[in-house]
Amino acid sequence: MTNRWAVFASILFAIASVASALTLKYHVQSRAERAEALAHQIAADLEAIRVLKAEWAYLSSPQRVQERSVKFLALMPPTPSQILTSIEDIPFRIPSDQFAGGRPAPKSGRGKKPDTERQG
Repeated sequence: MTNRWAVFASILFAIASVASALTLKYHVQSRAERAEALAHQIAADLEAIRVLKAEWAYLSSPQRVQERSVKFLALMPPTPSQILTSIEDIPFRIPSDQFAGGRPAPKSGRGKKPDTERQG
C-alpha cells in the first residue's frame, strides 16, 4: 500500500514539475519577446533622435536663418552708416511733459477714458 502511495506521489510530483517548467518557459518567452520589442523601440527612437538632430541642424543653420529673415521679415544686415561709434549719437527719449504739445502723455489705462470725458 505504501508502494502505491509512493508511485502516486511521484507521478503527481512529475506532473507538477512539468507544469511549473512549462509555466516558467512561457514566462521567459514572454519576457524575451518584450525585451526584443523594447530593443526595437529603442532603436527606432534613436533613429528618430538622429533625424531630428539633423533636421534641427539644417533649420538653424545661419545661412538658412539669414535667407528666411530677408525673405519674410525684410531684415537686412546693418550697413556701416547704421552703426554708431559714439554714445552721444544715441537719440534719447522726449520727456513726457514735452510730449503732445506740452500736455503730459496719458497714463496707460488700457482703453479707459479720462474722468473728464466720462462725466457728462
